[in-house]
Amino acid sequence: MPSIDEFEETIQTFWSWAASAPTKRRHPMRFPTVITSTSKGPKARTMVLRAIEDEVLIFFTDVRSAKVRELKEQPNGCIHIYDASKRLQVVVHGQMHLIENHPSLEKW
Repeated sequence: MPSIDEFEETIQTFWSWAASAPTKRRHPMRFPTVITSTSKGPKARTMVLRAIEDEVLIFFTDVRSAKVRELKEQPNGCIHIYDASKRLQVVVHGQMHLIENHPSLEKW
């Protein structure tokens, strides 16, 4: 089992690697698979990572989309990233929150 120091180093490495994803077109994390939970089971789709702020991944979507309804009903989900060049797979679990007034909303 990894030590707490090894765990913290892994998390720091992840955030360092992820930092350039929103602006680097070919970054493997730029188009992750976002998985939401529904009453009928999990639902996956590819989304564009638009920003990372304070270790929070920011995605934009149309408020009329099914994923918005799904997140209102069940905020638990995960994000799957695969870097083929490194043969590295990362799965991040957590709660997803809707932000309706982000400063970059008009830009996207």
